[in-house]
Amino acid sequence: MTTPSWVHVLALIKGAAESTSDVHFGSLMGFDSHARVAVALGLVEDLRGESGADDRDDDIVVTAAGWSFYHEFELERLPAGRANNWPRLAEELVESAEAALQEHWNRIVSP
Repeated sequence: MTTPSWVHVLALIKGAAESTSDVHFGSLMGFDSHARVAVALGLVEDLRGESGADDRDDDIVVTAAGWSFYHEFELERLPAGRANNWPRLAEELVESAEAALQEHWNRIVSP
């Protein structure tokens, strides 16, 4: 199994928490795979395609666990703009959040 791009999972969580889930993506290629990972981790819920989904500003919403993660790892401190720039702009913050995501992922895929 390929290791997920954790910075893009962080981007999806931060975006969904603050505005729209894709705001920190320069391209939406791969967005669905990042969303599936975030859903599997229990950090977001994907409501796309559900009845009434068109009435919302965004169809990816942060779960209670996602909000806890967002606050614990201070994702609000990540800069505006594309997530690809975060590792060099906020290295320590990104590394600790990515490590936590990887640890959680490992528990899910290899129980």
